[in-house]
Amino acid sequence: MPAGWEPTEEQVDAGLLHSERALPFTINAAGILGVPEAVVAYSRPAAQAKYFFTEGSAFHAFPGQAYIGLRVRE
Repeated sequence: MPAGWEPTEEQVDAGLLHSERALPFTINAAGILGVPEAVVAYSRPAAQAKYFFTEGSAFHAFPGQAYIGLRVRE
């Protein structure tokens, strides 16, 4: 983003709504799809991922679920 850029209130609301709706798939895609293992990939680490994929966290993703954050090689 350009220096000094700030999201609009509508953009923040849209991001929160996306995160809320994507969360079940992020932590249990394997269960939703009925497969033993699944990996969810995002273009950048989602903020909520740290709560479910960090060792020692109080909350955990479902068994067989993995997460990866990808970035473009420059």
